[in-house]
Order: sequence, then structure tokens, then C-alpha cells
Amino acid sequence: MQFIFSGIIFFCWAIFVIFLYYSQNASHINLLQSNNLGLLVGFLGIFGILFALYKKFMYQKNSSLTTWNFWTILGGFFAQLFLVCVMYSVFVSETFSSGNAFVLFGKILQILTYPFFLVFLWRAVGATIFSQSTTWKNISKKFTIPAETTIGMFVFIMGMFTLGIFGAIKFVGFLGLLGILTIISFWGWKIIFSDIKNLKITFSSSPISFKIISAELVFSVLAFVISVAFINILRPMPIGWDDIGVYMNFPRLIAKSGELLSAAGMTTWHLVTASGFLIGDTTAVAFFVNQIGGILATITIISTLSLFLEKPNNEKKTDSRFLILPTILGVVYYLMPMTIFQQAKDMKLDPALMFVSVTAFSALILATKSFFEKENFKKTLFLIFLAGIFVGFAFSIKVTSLMLILASLGFLSYQILGFGGFVGFSGIFVAIFTKLGLWSQMFVQIPSDSIGIFIGGLVVGFFGYIFAFFSHQQNILKYTKIIVIFLIGIAIPVVPWVTKNFIQLSGQKISLYSLINGSREDRSLGIFFADFGKIYSTKELAEREADTSYAMITDDGTSLNEDFARYFGQETGINNYIKLPANLTLQKNQIGEFTDITYIFLAFVPVSLLLLHTKSEKKYKILWLGGIIFLLIFGLMSFGRTFGEIGIFATMTNILGTISLPVGYGILLIPIILMLLLAHFCLPKETITQKNILGLIFFLAFYGFLFWISAFGVVWYGILIYFLMLALIGFGIENINDSENDSSGMKQLYALGFFVLIGLYIFGSAILHSYKNLTTAGYNEYKFGQLSQNSAIFFYKNDYFEPLLELNRKDSEDLGNEISKKFSSLPNVDFLKNWWPDNAEKTPKNLHEGFVRMNAELQFYGYQISALKNYADESITKIRENSQLSIQQKRSEIQNIQTQLDENLKKVRAIIEQLRAGIATMNPLMDTMYAKILSPEKTEENDAPIYRIGTFFTYFINNNRVRFYDDSLLISFQKYFYDENSNITIDRLQKMGFKYLLIDLNAATIDKKISNEMARKAGRKSLTDRYENLLKTVRNPKLELASTDNLCLRFAIDELKNGNITNDEDFLKIVGTNYTSYKADENGNLQAIAPTEKRSACIKAVYEHITKNGTKSYSYFLPTLKAKTQEEFNQIFTQLFPNQTWFALFKIIE
Repeated sequence: MQFIFSGIIFFCWAIFVIFLYYSQNASHINLLQSNNLGLLVGFLGIFGILFALYKKFMYQKNSSLTTWNFWTILGGFFAQLFLVCVMYSVFVSETFSSGNAFVLFGKILQILTYPFFLVFLWRAVGATIFSQSTTWKNISKKFTIPAETTIGMFVFIMGMFTLGIFGAIKFVGFLGLLGILTIISFWGWKIIFSDIKNLKITFSSSPISFKIISAELVFSVLAFVISVAFINILRPMPIGWDDIGVYMNFPRLIAKSGELLSAAGMTTWHLVTASGFLIGDTTAVAFFVNQIGGILATITIISTLSLFLEKPNNEKKTDSRFLILPTILGVVYYLMPMTIFQQAKDMKLDPALMFVSVTAFSALILATKSFFEKENFKKTLFLIFLAGIFVGFAFSIKVTSLMLILASLGFLSYQILGFGGFVGFSGIFVAIFTKLGLWSQMFVQIPSDSIGIFIGGLVVGFFGYIFAFFSHQQNILKYTKIIVIFLIGIAIPVVPWVTKNFIQLSGQKISLYSLINGSREDRSLGIFFADFGKIYSTKELAEREADTSYAMITDDGTSLNEDFARYFGQETGINNYIKLPANLTLQKNQIGEFTDITYIFLAFVPVSLLLLHTKSEKKYKILWLGGIIFLLIFGLMSFGRTFGEIGIFATMTNILGTISLPVGYGILLIPIILMLLLAHFCLPKETITQKNILGLIFFLAFYGFLFWISAFGVVWYGILIYFLMLALIGFGIENINDSENDSSGMKQLYALGFFVLIGLYIFGSAILHSYKNLTTAGYNEYKFGQLSQNSAIFFYKNDYFEPLLELNRKDSEDLGNEISKKFSSLPNVDFLKNWWPDNAEKTPKNLHEGFVRMNAELQFYGYQISALKNYADESITKIRENSQLSIQQKRSEIQNIQTQLDENLKKVRAIIEQLRAGIATMNPLMDTMYAKILSPEKTEENDAPIYRIGTFFTYFINNNRVRFYDDSLLISFQKYFYDENSNITIDRLQKMGFKYLLIDLNAATIDKKISNEMARKAGRKSLTDRYENLLKTVRNPKLELASTDNLCLRFAIDELKNGNITNDEDFLKIVGTNYTSYKADENGNLQAIAPTEKRSACIKAVYEHITKNGTKSYSYFLPTLKAKTQEEFNQIFTQLFPNQTWFALFKIIE
């Protein structure tokens, strides 16, 4: 009866959340409008037929047993990959041969060779290390395989680290490392081949049972999504904000220099990605290496959930469960739009972090299991030590894993010393972090001088440990040993990085931050150091640095950092915290696939608690059920942004908005403490599984609370939380299957209902989302081998040529002479003269522009083939429908059309062949020229410092870390450089040594009206204000516009020079075409001025200029002269000036 009532609440809550997820964000429904959905339907039809044939074969082979092995799974994946390659080739067949499916599939297989080898090498190294341990052999392969792989990865990274110390991360040194590891791991390779041969996953279920088919279909969706990701990342360059700036940039710099980066933190995972650049010397190989993290994470999640949820050996033969939950839940992680984005578009290290973190948590679970079963205590300590290494390894990958360290300590305290131990550790942790001022490192608003919190933490910690001492006295000594061993394990992966940073800090101030991140005070160490002592006295500098106008978090619960505020929310008090679960799920703050975590967690986690077994006494059942329902009602407050107009929600918002920090943190703790008390007193602790459930709840509460109060809603900062929630869902659903009081039909109904609700996303949104990614993958000239990597970069980023030539090379004249000589010796020169006549100077710019035109023409004629065919089909259809023509006339007309079509296609194809031959001839030459721009020789490098405000240029700029001063939010500009007198601003920039100003024209687009209102009330400058101060500064004649893709900005600068623009207002009205600006009306209310309004002002000003000056107009507007009307002018102008522009580069003139 309990499960019936709980089940009703479960499904009502889940359906409520799912309804809001789809109704509040139309982007999911809009996926149904993706290009050419008929192609997807065709693909699914072919897949369905092949799947049915596979099922028939498997059923005939064995009707009562299902077995999967390594080759079954790998073969199924590669079959899916080939089908997706065929589908993509059909999609682009209008401009590329459909036979390119084999080219694409072969190219992916070729690139995958190294990542596959690398993973097997890691496993071999790890298996060799543990091969002589008898303890290890008795542990489930579901843990040992991920653990061995993780240890092998760690050894590999330490090898790369050692090479980096000696500046030897070069191809030869790297090849030597691979050779050494391959040789010493000989025994591990034997284990791998044995496992591939012998390991099988067997189910006592028919191949056509719902249990098996549902799992195989979910796996097929995963294979489809991974295949799409592979096709997406087969591109010549990174395209995301983070991978351009860090996650592909840092590895490339490491591979290029052969050394470890300074002042870059612990670049653990970057060393793995850097190996991709060493092996293939292409970005695509590095992309595929980075993909390892997400795939390993998914496999490990499935494996770990299978370990957690497996039945005891004596029950396995009678396993009557209706779903293979580990597969279904494990796949969810990879299918989240956030993960897909990180694996297919903006490459990050968080998927790799998930892999290591899940392995660490699994080690903790096994260690406590060993402790509970009172096995050899040395085995417990061994597993604890291993868990410590994994946790430290995770911390070295990303410092946000501090949450993992703290939650692990809290978890161990609870499992060994009970509730008192957990409370004791929590109190001491709060006291230490308060006293040492460490909360600021986590962006938590608890000042270091909060004596009350410090003393309160000590008191709570003291009494918690006293209670633990009396209740678990026999475990105190063991607890101490476990914690010490665990901390030693954590230190092992971290110490090498700390030692390196300590050595580089010689003579500088040492702090915890500098030991972890390295020195930022010496440009010779590979980082640009901004010495503000050059422009301010010590006193002046202290005053400016004391300014807290842009604090990450304030007492009133708001973030003054616009980048974090867009994720976190703009409300006051604890509203942003309370509403975060719903805001993240429904994307109320930051919309986009990169922040979409699906509805699954909010829909299923809270109510999964209802399905857990309680103690047998009725009072515990009632207390547990009532407590969770109360928490669900409390959880409705999270939907305040959705139901804000309803009275009680508006009232609660007002009340919560008055609660300041850090008092607010105490309020937020109340539901967490209530849940933990309910769990501790109501849930049984008799079996290992029950203890694991309790441990999971306490770990999730600790980790989740830290994520809640410190991550600003940046969904990937607490990456492990998704696994923890999936595990909790798994335990809840499994308890239905294991219930002895409910009929088989009831279990099946619940299982089917859950599968339908979760399948709505897996088989609906996930497939459509990935299909959209497939149809927008692009970069086909590179995918199909028409363009080399460097040529493709400048073809797709045509506007980048001029600024990169300026920023990367001291002088382009020598490059022009060198390339010109090589051009004259090319074959097929006569054809090439159509683009580069004999009398035309062969400058880098002219060669680049001609090459881009040549490729653009090839694209154009490729589209002409489909256009001619479509026109012919339409004409033939009209003739057939014309009742006035006789049959003979129709045949004659159709024959004429077909003949004309054949002739036209023959001409177009001949032109295409000529163009392809010309491109093939020019490609090596252009690739050489582009390479000398992207990676010039040492003597040709431009090393002038650059003041960078955003932009997607970082990856392409040579030695960018040494040259860049990053100020994407313009906080430093406003704080240290800006003055209303622009001459003073320029003087400050010059004193700091800057030679260039690189501006992201979209820098202010993340700002919102509410943040502008709050900024003006507080008397500070919003991001929009700071950006407009920058635009006012570029009016100064000492800033020379070197390049931009924004014609309105170029026009305004030229008008400024000619005296036609004389004030800031007129200037901003024309140049601010990318962002919304705000102006106060007569009542002081801010009125938005949209980008379209400013674009219209620009078009109007340009039209007046053209009308007045005619052929004397600025050269870049001459194409508009042929316009006879305003409408024609607008159309031509739109072609010259697209809606979205990106950058401006200014030289700072002495």
C-alpha cells in the first residue's frame, strides 16, 4: 500500500515537472521543425528494419538467454556510426557526393585509432600495477576496470608531467613515453585480451523481452548521439568560448612549446589532450582524445550503477526486474544537452572529471563495504588510499573538486562514526574554512571575521565528535587511520603540481592560491603580468583594489559579476538559491543547450526518496512519507519564477528577498538537515545496500549543498551531482522491483510508467537534439578532404585573416615575397590566372581573397546542380499537368528539358572539376602561408601585448598567454584604466605596454535590464556602461582601427576622422549595433534601445552618406551605388553587413 500511495505522488510530481519543462521552453518543441526531418524518419525506418533482423537472429540463436560481449557492443556502435555517416552524406549530397559516407567513416576510424590505443594502454598499465594483488582479484570487474584505467591515466599524465619538466613534450619524447608504458604493461595487455575474449554480460531473459529491447534501444540512442558528436568534432578548429580560450588552447600551447604551462593551475587533463596534437598535429585528433572523457564517464556510470544495484549472488538466478536500470540511467548523463554540447561543440574537461569522480566514489563505497563486513582492515585501508588518489586526481583536473574532497570526508565520517561523526566533521569544517578565510575561494559570503560562525562550528564539531566517541568508540582509531590514509592519497596527485608552482614562486609571496595556480607575476614564466604600479602609487592602487563594486557575491545574495549573474539570477536575499533547482531545469536564467540538464533530475530525484524502504515499524513509514511530502511542498517554492504572479509565491519572494547572507545559508540548511534526520532515523541500516543508500544520501546532501551555495548555478561546476542523483533514482526504482508486497503486474506497471516518462526525453528530445546538431555540423570541405586544416580555418573564418596577419607576424612583406615565388612554379597556372592575373601583386591578402573566392565559387556551383535538377523537375511537373498539350507534345517538351538539363549539368560539373583541380593545386601553397601566419617562426613572431576584451581569437593568436591581458567583463578597464579624458586612458594603456586593443563587439550582450537598474541604484557601472565607456575611448585618434567585421563601426570611425561625428551620443548610436543599451527617461526609468534600432540608425546614416557623396563614398560601400531605391540599398547593405558581427582590432599608436 505504501508503494501505491508513493507511486501516485511519484508520477504526479514527475508529470508536473515534465509538463513545465516542455511548456516553459519552446526550444524543445521547435526541434520538430529541424531541417529535412524526413531524412531522420528514413534513417529510423532503416534502423528499425535492421534491429528487427538482429532480434530475429538473436532469438533463433537462443530464445531464453541474452548475452552481450565486447564485440557485440563495439560492432553495434560502429554499425550505428556508419549509418549516421550515410545519413549525413545524404544530407549534404546536394554539394558533395553521397559516396563520401565511406570517406567520412574511414576518416573517423583512422582518427579513433589513437584514442582507442590510449584507453587500452591506460587499462594495461593499471592492470599491470594491480596484477599481483590477490585482494584485487576478488573485487568485481565493474570496479576494477574503471579503477585500472584511472590509475593508468594517472601514470600516463605523470609521465607527460615529467617530460614537461624537461621541456620534452615533443613527438620523439612522447613516442618514447608510449613505448616505455607499452613495454612495462605487457602483463596488462594479456589481461585485456583475456577480458575481451571471456567477459560477457548475460541475462536470463529472452532477446525479445521488454527488458532487453528497452536497454538495447537506449544504447542505440547513445550510439547515435556519440556518432553525431564524432561527425561534429571532425572540424579544423575549436568553436566554443571555453575550448578556444582554455581547453584546446592550453593543450595546443603545451604541444607547441613542449613545456608545462605556468600560472595555469594544475593542467592535468590538458596533458592528455595535448597528446592529440602531438600524434596527429591536427585539432581533430585532439578533439577525439578529449572525447575519451565523456565516453569513459558514461561506461563507468553504467558499470558503477550496475555494481550498486546488482542482486546478491543467491538472488541473481531469480532476478525478475523489468528494466536494466544501470544502462537506462547511465546513458542519461551523455544524453543531457549540457554533455552533448561539451562533447560535440565546446570541448571541456568536465566529462573526464566525471569519469574520475565516479571512480573515486565507487572506491569509497567499496572501502566502506569492506569496513562494514569486517574484512581484513588492510583491504579497507588499501581501498581508502586508492579512493584518496582518485579524489586528489579529480582535484588536479579541476579545483571545483574541492566539493568532492569535503563530501568524501563527510561521507566517511558518517559511515564510520554515524550521525555524530558527520555533525562533528561538518562543524570543524565550517570553523576551519571561516577562520582561514577559505569561503571566499568558493564564493560563499561568510567573512573570515565571523567569530560567531567560527565558535559555533567548533562547538557543534566538538559535541558531534564527543557523541561519536561514546556511540562508536570501537571505530575511533580506525576512523583516524582512514582519514589520514585518505588525505595522503589525495596529496599524491597534487604534490607534483604544488612542487612545480612552489619552485616557480621563488622570491614571491606564497599563498594557497599561488601554490595551486602558480605565479602570475612574471611574464618570463609564460603569463602576461599587469603591473599596475606603473600607473598608480601604492596608496592609489590600494584604494582601487579595495573597490568591491564588482564582488562575486554580496550580503544581499546577488552577484555583481554579470557573467555569474546570468546563470545565478538577479533576485535578492536567498531567492536565487531557493529557486535554483527549477530555474536550472526550466532554464529561467541562462537559456541554451550548454546549460540544459533535462527534466529528469527534478522530476525523479525528490520523489525517488518516497520509494525507499523504511524501517518496518509503522511510525517510521508515516514519518518518512510525511516528511518527504513536506519537503516536496517546500520544494514548490523553487518554482517562484514560474508562478510568480500567484499571491503566495509573490509573498514568499518578498519575504525571502529580505534575508541576507550568511544568515540565509542557515535557512537553506533547514530542509537539508530535516532530510538527513529523516533518513538517519527512518531508513534501515541492516544490509550493505541499505547502508550504501544512507551514505549516498549524506554524500549527496553535503556535496549538493556546497554546489548549491557556491557554484552560482553553473551546471557543470558540480559535475558529480548528476551521477549521485541518478544513483538515488536507481535505488528508488529498484526498491519497487524488490518489493515483496506488490504483485508482478504492479511492478511492471511502475517500471513501464517510469520508462515512458524518462523515454520521452531519451527517444524524443535527445534524438531530435542530436539530429539538429548533425544538420548544422558544417565544415564539410574539411570533413571530406577538400581543404587542409589551415586552409579550412581561413575559409570558414575569412574575416580573421587580416587581424591574425597583423597580430601574429611582425611583417607580412617577407611572407608575400616567399609565397609569390612559389606561386609562379605551380602547375595549372593558366587556370589560376582567373583569380590572380599576372599584373596582380601576389600579396598574402590577395592570395587569401582569391582562394576564398575560388572555394566560394565551388560551393555556388555545387548548389547549382541541385537548383538545376529542382527547376527541371518543376518544369516537367507543370508540363505533365498541362491538359492542353497532347501526349506527344508532352514527351517532346520533357525530352527538351532533359536534354537541356544534361547539357547544363555537364557544363557545371566541368567547372566544378576545374575548380577542384585549382583548389587542389593551391591548397599546399595556401596551407604553407596560413601555417606561417598561425605559427610563425621565432624571428617572425609579433610579441606585442594585447588588451583583450573577449572575442573568439585566443586559440589562433600566437603565444597568447604571454601577450594577453584578459578583461572580458571590462572590470579592470573601468577600475584601472578608464578616464573621461580618453588621453589619460590611452596613456595608462601605453604605460602598461599594450600595443593592441582587441574588442568583442558582443561583450555587453550578456547584460540585462535588471542588472543595469540595480547598478544605477547602487551608484556603480553596469557592464553596458563599462562597454560604452570603452566605445567612447576608441574615438581617440591614438587608437587606429586595424580590422573589424562591423561596417557600422568602420563607417563611424571614418566619419569621426572627417569631422562628421562630433559627440559620443551620435557615435554610440551608430556603432552599438550588437547590444541593447539603456537610457533613463524623464521619470528615471530605464528604456531599452534595441540593436535593431541602432542598426537602422546606421543604415540611415550610410544611405545619406552614399546619396551625398556618390562614387566618392568610402570604398567598402561602393557596391551599394547600384541601388536605385532605399529598399534595394537595404538588401545590398544586408549582404555587406550581416546582423551578427564579432570583433574590432585597434592599434595603440605611440
